[in-house]
Amino acid sequence: MMSLNHQEYTFPDEVPVLSSKRLNLVELTEDHVKDIFEIYSNDYVTKYDDCYSFTSINHALDAINLFKQSFENRTGIRWGISIKNEKKIIGNIGFSHFEPFHTGKVGFALNVKYWNMGICTEAIREVLQFGFNVLKIHRVEAESHPKNIASGQVLEKNGFKKEGRLRDFAFWKGSHQTIDMYSKLSQDPNN
Repeated sequence: MMSLNHQEYTFPDEVPVLSSKRLNLVELTEDHVKDIFEIYSNDYVTKYDDCYSFTSINHALDAINLFKQSFENRTGIRWGISIKNEKKIIGNIGFSHFEPFHTGKVGFALNVKYWNMGICTEAIREVLQFGFNVLKIHRVEAESHPKNIASGQVLEKNGFKKEGRLRDFAFWKGSHQTIDMYSKLSQDPNN
């Protein structure tokens, strides 16, 4: 356990299960490789993402291993999203670029079959509570492509504020990408 300004910070030894009304957020394992492949092999899911659509089950395995490595290095934590009482992973969500007492960048992806059902909105709410209350993050950031309207709406429903547009901020898929930066602070309402 670490302490800073009388706050306690504990990074979990295992990925904890988080639950909401309809969802369970669980550790991603090799058992979920087919579900992760199904999500990321769809061009609609990856259209505004920094990765190309997966063309091999090995790409999904690499992603799961990357999530595991991030957790082991204590630089991130990623959950698989499942409907309660179902094993199928329909999406994933979590923090990357995690810095204790300071920031975590949240990201998420959802199987296209489950879009427009409020699932990401519900999942983010649980992840934010964990980030602010357990990981003691002060600032949660999220980046969204300006054309990804639904992603921005999900963030705003969870109290994120759009801070601005960063022109040619990132380089992926062979070109510079402009992104919108969103943030939510620990003292913002509804935390």
